[in-house]
Amino acid sequence: MSKILQKSFLISVGLVLLFWYGVAEAGIVINETQLYPTDGRFIELYNPDDAEVDLTGWYMQRKTESGQSFTSLVSNPNFENKKIGGKKYFLIYRNQVQGADLVVDNLTLTESNTIQIKNPNGDVVDIVCWGSVSDCGKYKTTNPLEGQSAQRNQDGMFVGVPTPGLPNEKVNDPAPVPDPDPTPKPAPAPASEGGIVKSEKIEIKKLETNILTKSVVFAGIPAEFKAETVGVSNEKLLYGKYFWNFGDGDSRQTKTSDMTKFTHTFAYEGEYSVSLEYYESYYSETPNATDKIIVKVIKPNILISSVGDEKDFFIEITNDTLYEADLSGWMLIVEQKSFIFPKNTFLQLKKKITLSPKITGFNIVDKNSLKLLSLYSTLVFDYGASIKQTTIIEPEPMQIIAQTKSINTNATKTPAVENVVTSPDSKPESDIKIENSFEAQAISTEASVSRFSFDIKYIVALFAFLLFSSGAVYFVRVRYRKPVLEKAGSDFEILE
Repeated sequence: MSKILQKSFLISVGLVLLFWYGVAEAGIVINETQLYPTDGRFIELYNPDDAEVDLTGWYMQRKTESGQSFTSLVSNPNFENKKIGGKKYFLIYRNQVQGADLVVDNLTLTESNTIQIKNPNGDVVDIVCWGSVSDCGKYKTTNPLEGQSAQRNQDGMFVGVPTPGLPNEKVNDPAPVPDPDPTPKPAPAPASEGGIVKSEKIEIKKLETNILTKSVVFAGIPAEFKAETVGVSNEKLLYGKYFWNFGDGDSRQTKTSDMTKFTHTFAYEGEYSVSLEYYESYYSETPNATDKIIVKVIKPNILISSVGDEKDFFIEITNDTLYEADLSGWMLIVEQKSFIFPKNTFLQLKKKITLSPKITGFNIVDKNSLKLLSLYSTLVFDYGASIKQTTIIEPEPMQIIAQTKSINTNATKTPAVENVVTSPDSKPESDIKIENSFEAQAISTEASVSRFSFDIKYIVALFAFLLFSSGAVYFVRVRYRKPVLEKAGSDFEILE
């Protein structure tokens, strides 16, 4: 075989393997979902190919019937180091059960939902829906009731008996057997016990309330919350009240009829247990339905990591967290201009997005006043302030004091300072800046002690000199003073 044929063969094999790997990664499907009961809620993924797929970096999103955009359902940290083998199932449960590959205690699924799974590049690998939605193609079915699940086969989606970890199989209803006696028969009486009619069928579907929010939010930035409650016939309930407990010492009471979102701000990082109670009556003390999720609060490390120059003033935004960041509605602002990120702008963990000046409308003049704000105008990053913090200010050189004897910083006693002089252009002592080092501190301390000792000696010598001078003057005056022996006026004579 010639070298050309060998190279062609190797290239062909490489392309086949590369294509095979891409197909294996893209082959992950959302195979089955169960909504009720809440404690038995699960999502089943399936890998129809032979190659194993590493799910690290993958994530799932959910959108409700009234939702404008997708929100987090299963975040990518949950899939860290998780794998799904070829022709294997991967089960995601809300509670710890036997056979669960992943437990997500805030797994939320309701009627009329659309869910999708994405790979680490943010590509939609599969999407399914049920109920009153129509944005997922043929993989759609009706709302499954309690004891049912939405399942997938080669023809699309259907509702059937849950089969977690097993192949889905659509069971056709058997044809009715003709009754040889056409006489109408009364309906069978409901089973009773002790004279009390059982009502299990009525209780199959119960009230359910759900917390609608993101599972990961930023500390110091308002997070959106909303509640949704459905009745026994899947109707939305608009009467009663809600009681919220955010797990950080704060709580809130809202009306069920108020369907708008509200915000709550977590001040510190951590994991908080957020609970919701629904009361059909304002005067009731016992909730009719409850829900609880864990919200993880992290630092808002979304940075303006770089900008361009006057020729191309691009703006680079970096997500320096371990979670996907939703930048929908965030803003870049300067003094008189602003740019708003469009909805569904998601930035993956440790990834960057570069914005062209043709889109933002900014230029090099806006560099020092550029700021990044969250959806509710909370300051996330100030690029101008970051530039000032990174500027290094060189300290002024310290004036050197000349002296005839060197100062030994290791000596235990302070040496005397003699013939101290300063340069003509030296600054006053108050303007001298000492560098922040142990050697400079030692020199400054010993010089101060020496000057203090010199001042005391000078004062003592001056005092002794004055005392000696006063005594000498007094002695001279006493020694040469003439004694007064005659009366006053005896030393002259009055002449006629």
